[in-house]
Amino acid sequence: MDGTLAASNVVYVYLDFRSYRRSLLWRYLWLASVLPKLVYYAFLDSRSRVRFNEVFYRNYAGVSLREMEGWAQSAMKRFWEPRILPGALQKIQEHRAEGHRIVIVSGGMALTLEPLARWLEVDACAAAWAEVEGDRLTGRLARGALSGKAKATATHEVAQQLGLDLTQSYAYADSYADRAFLESVGHPVAVNPDRRLRRLASQRGWPIRKWPRQA
Repeated sequence: MDGTLAASNVVYVYLDFRSYRRSLLWRYLWLASVLPKLVYYAFLDSRSRVRFNEVFYRNYAGVSLREMEGWAQSAMKRFWEPRILPGALQKIQEHRAEGHRIVIVSGGMALTLEPLARWLEVDACAAAWAEVEGDRLTGRLARGALSGKAKATATHEVAQQLGLDLTQSYAYADSYADRAFLESVGHPVAVNPDRRLRRLASQRGWPIRKWPRQA
């Protein structure tokens, strides 16, 4: 999803969530306090996407479901729509015209992806589930991080639920961390790939696509 369907990632989503409806001064001060952490998160992600997700989602500890719902109400028009990659939207329309089912598989949090999933009218959305106690997020993931092999497992589960043949299915991803996910289908496609995924796709003969952001 991130970098493939939309020019976004879990960090951008969190930054937007925290700064939503805040004053410009508050945003500057808060962002200044967060910037040093971003370097650590980037290093952690380069080592392990699973570990990165587990650590990063701790930032949501104590957030109320009402806050998340408030952000989600305006997120589609304000946050998601400007970031959707035109090439991705065109490809979705092509698949839909062929009668294919459309499924989002993402390590992003389901609470933040729901507006986008509804807007796209997808058949299913497999995403990370935030653990909730009472009406607040704990900062933990109820079912673990949806990355690496877990993303491939989720893909198999959705395929079973919808009666899909994965050998005839397509998957799109931009990161080498999604290798297992891409290998779980018969038609993997590398979109805006990072260096390691580009090399792997070239070795495997997988299509490589460049989907630029909106002008």
